[in-house]
Amino acid sequence: MHPIRGIVAPDTVIPLAEQSGLIIEIGRWVLMQACVDLHRWQRHADYRGLEISVNISAPQLMAPDFAATVAEVLTETRTDPKLVTLEMTESVFIQDSDRALIVLNDLKRLGVKLALDDFGTGYSSLSYLKQFPVNVVKIDRAFIADLGTEPTSRLIVSAIVRLAHSLEMTVVAEGIESAHQYDEVVALDCDSYQGYFFARPAPAEALDTLMAVAATA
Repeated sequence: MHPIRGIVAPDTVIPLAEQSGLIIEIGRWVLMQACVDLHRWQRHADYRGLEISVNISAPQLMAPDFAATVAEVLTETRTDPKLVTLEMTESVFIQDSDRALIVLNDLKRLGVKLALDDFGTGYSSLSYLKQFPVNVVKIDRAFIADLGTEPTSRLIVSAIVRLAHSLEMTVVAEGIESAHQYDEVVALDCDSYQGYFFARPAPAEALDTLMAVAATA
């Protein structure tokens, strides 16, 4: 019998990795592989300015020498830090905000960008935008899903966008699944968008194929 291959949801893998202590090693490998993939994709003339984003868990961020690990990976792969965004949720601030601030400032000095993921739910606090050196705010999909049907969600998204822009932060709308939602976030002046409306999760090899096809089109 042949093993079944497929994509395992992060919600399944990450908690297990955190519980087992493997998240540090896995996280380093993920960042390394993302940088390697980025260089390969940049060989295509149309994608030389391509950037990557990598999710970081709270245990990773709080681990000793995390910033040094990121610096090491960037050096080994010869990756421009300005092309790398590290994404994290508010949970990293709940555990130890003082320690988180130190690490985030160390990362900022490396030149990478920092994104606050799933903003607007959970432990979200406007003080995070003021206190921590964040470049990007990613609006949680829960608000995007209700655009067009729930007026309150539109008001919240609009307020987050205006606040983030006033703080010179970039805004990403998560969970775009329809043309209507896309039209709404464009009208609300979001800077970037992600979701199934554009593409579903896929292996890196699938993107290699798409780029190769686009190059010959």
